[in-house]
Amino acid sequence: MDYNLISISVIAVLFIVIFASGYRLNQTGKPYNTITFNIHKLIGLAVMAILIVKLYKMNQVSDIGWSEWITCTIAGLLFLSAIISGGVLSIDKQMPDIVIKIHRVNAYLIIPIIAIIYYQLI
Repeated sequence: MDYNLISISVIAVLFIVIFASGYRLNQTGKPYNTITFNIHKLIGLAVMAILIVKLYKMNQVSDIGWSEWITCTIAGLLFLSAIISGGVLSIDKQMPDIVIKIHRVNAYLIIPIIAIIYYQLI
């Protein structure tokens, strides 16, 4: 089996777990279930780490062009924004609706950006 296909499959499964745990957190409301919340956070960080390592390895094999770096920067900013907005949402106080919307929009924007990165690099 092709390494890239396995890598894409693993990332896809991890995104499904992130979305499922996020949906579960949204349904249960605050205070968040600690186990579900930590699974959601840690898998999100794991996906980001996997993508960074993969990008680093691909850059070692062949130089990555400017368009790929721009796309990766956008993905990184979306991940950072998702982490920050998720952290703000985890505070016990009620947050403005815009924070929730930012977190959700980031989640839905990250997937096509990651798909574009894989398309550019493979």
